[in-house]
Formats: sequence, structure tokens, C-alpha cells
Amino acid sequence: MKAIAASLLLEQVLAPRFEFTPKNPTSGSQAGFDYGEGGYDPNKCNVGVNEKTGKYQIEIKGLVEPKSDEATRICREDLNGVIASFVQYKNTIERGLFDEELVTEELTQLQ
Repeated sequence: MKAIAASLLLEQVLAPRFEFTPKNPTSGSQAGFDYGEGGYDPNKCNVGVNEKTGKYQIEIKGLVEPKSDEATRICREDLNGVIASFVQYKNTIERGLFDEELVTEELTQLQ
């Protein structure tokens, strides 16, 4: 039991935390994030890293904000679990990466 508890604790401590934000004309750099050598570029989607907290801030053009409080909570608190459950199926990953005609909504509904 101790080994399992320690393993679960390490998983939570070492797991990166992703923060996805929509890319729009008013987007800007967020304090505490490093955007690499060139810094924040307002003309492209940026990825920022905060090494102290282990957070990744990723801008995505066309990303839609969650419409409900529950969806917002899941995106903020349970995203790593959602990603883990999604990527554990090899067929899902292969289709998501290589099937250019696949509709994203179809892929997420299959799980």
C-alpha cells in the first residue's frame, strides 16, 4: 500500500500541468512563463513554460472556451486524467495523429 501511495503521489507531483488558452488578437504573455529565445510572438501560437510550477501554457487558435462550470472545472483540474485515459488506446492515438479526414468530435466521442 505504501508503494502504491508513493507512486500515486509522485505521479501528481511530477506530472506536467497544461493550461490551454485561446489565441486571439488580445492575447499576450503571462507572467512567470518563459516563451523561449525569441520570447512571446503576438503573430503566432506560443508555448510558455514555468519551470518552478511545472506548468505549460499553450495557445491554440480557434480554441473554444468551456460553456459550463463543470467543463471549466474538468479542464482546470482533471485534464491530466482526461489526457491519460485518451492516450492509453493505441488505435485512438493513431487515428488522431494520422487520419486527416477524422472529425475531432468523432474521436472524442469514441472514448
